[in-house]
Amino acid sequence: MTPAASPALSCYRIVADINSEHGIHLVQHQETGKFYVRKTLGVYSLAVFQYLAEHPLPGIPRIYETVEEDSRLILIEEYIPGATLQELLDADGPLSQAQVVDYMVQLCTVLHSLHSCEPPIVHRDIKPSNIVITPDGILKLIDLNAARCADGSAGKDTVLLGTPGFAAPEQYGFGSSDAQTDIFALGVLMNLLLTGQLSNECTATGPLAPAIRKCVMMERTRRYSSALEVRKALKKLQKRPHRPIETDDWMSYLPPGFRKGNLLSMLLGTIGYAMLFWVCLTMETENVPVSMQQLQRVAMLLSFLAAIFFSADYRHIQSSIPLCRSKKPVVRLLGILLVDALFFFLCIVVLAIYETVFA
Repeated sequence: MTPAASPALSCYRIVADINSEHGIHLVQHQETGKFYVRKTLGVYSLAVFQYLAEHPLPGIPRIYETVEEDSRLILIEEYIPGATLQELLDADGPLSQAQVVDYMVQLCTVLHSLHSCEPPIVHRDIKPSNIVITPDGILKLIDLNAARCADGSAGKDTVLLGTPGFAAPEQYGFGSSDAQTDIFALGVLMNLLLTGQLSNECTATGPLAPAIRKCVMMERTRRYSSALEVRKALKKLQKRPHRPIETDDWMSYLPPGFRKGNLLSMLLGTIGYAMLFWVCLTMETENVPVSMQQLQRVAMLLSFLAAIFFSADYRHIQSSIPLCRSKKPVVRLLGILLVDALFFFLCIVVLAIYETVFA
C-alpha cells in the first residue's frame, strides 16, 4: 500500500466480518464512529467506482474511498441496513404481485440513473442478494463489482461476469453489455420473486408475465429499450393490478405455438393446426342434413380453437377469470379446464338449438 493511500484507510477499524471469504467487512470510522463497508476487489472497473465517488446516485451505496494497490481495489462505501431480497425470499417465499411491482419500479429508477451516466454504467449482476430493502421500504442496489462503463467501443465482453440464470446472452461473449443486459436480469428477477424459480425453470403467469417475457428475450432488440420503459409499464399495473401489461411485440398476436419464434414449436404448431382443421372440416355424421353437418364442423373447429387459445393464455385472456388468476396451480388448472369445458358445452347447446328450430 502506498504511503499516500495508507492514511485514507487507517481511519477505519474492522468491527465485523460480512463475508470475509470475499473480502467484505463492516468497519467503523475511529473519529466519527460511523459504520461503513470495506471491500477488497480482485476484478473491478476502476472507472465505475471513481465516477460514483464523484457523482453519488440515489439507490446506490455512496463510495467514500477508492484505493488501488497490487491489482486490487479497496473500497470504503456506505453501509446499507436492511434485508436483501434473497433473505426475504428465503424467509417468506415468493412475494405478492404488489410487492414485486413496487420494488421493481424502484429498481428501474435506480437503473435509469446508472444507464444515464456519461458513459452509461451497466450493473451486470442484478440478483436478489444484490438488492437491499431498508427498514422503511427503500430499495438499494449494491455490489457493483461486475459493473462496467458501456461506451460502445467493445465488440463483446472480454471478461465474462455475472450470475448463471441471471446473465444475459451477451455476457457469455455473444456481444457487448449495455442497458438491455440489465433489463434481461430484471425480467429474471421479477420471475424469481413471483415464483421462487428462474425464468428458464418456471415461467410466471398473470399480469406481470408479458413484461417478464419481453425483458428476457434472447435478442436484445426485442427487449424493452430502457429501464424507463419498463417502469412506465409497471406503473400502469399499479393503477390496474388485474390488467396484464400490454407489450408492442407483434409476435404476441400470433396463435399459440408461433409466439416465441421457436422453429420446432412453429413446425409442430403448423402440423397440429392442419390436422385439427382437416379432422373438423371433413367429419361426417350419418342421417344428418348437409347444412347441419356443416354447422357441426364449424362449431367443433371453433370450440377446439377457443380451448387451445384460452389454455395457452392468448393475449392474457385468462386474467379475466378469477380462478385462472390464482397463485395455486391446482386452482388455476381447474379454472382453465372449466372454461374449456364451457366452450364445448356452448357448442352442444348451439347445435341443439339449431336442430330444434330448423329440423
